Amino acid sequence: MEPTVVEERASVCPRCLQSLAPDVRKCPNCHVYIPRSRLKPILLGLAGALTLIFAVLLIMTVLRSQNAESAPVNDGQEQQQPPSPPQKSTAPPLNR
Repeated sequence: MEPTVVEERASVCPRCLQSLAPDVRKCPNCHVYIPRSRLKPILLGLAGALTLIFAVLLIMTVLRSQNAESAPVNDGQEQQQPPSPPQKSTAPPLNR
């Protein structure tokens, strides 16, 4: 087996594919800015997802409390049935 070489955060220039030292900000060959961290978009995405989850939980909590406040109170009394529509005593006219 060949020994594996472990590089300490050695990066590669995205334009010229030249290997770079870990502390450089620009490529010495083509002078392209090298971003320090690719973690920023991931962190922004996680922050957005957590904000969305928080908003959904907040909305659910508010809706539950409003539903509990507006629910009818039953003090052991039987619920009253809504009055039924009056029955017609006459038969409907036939199609003539």
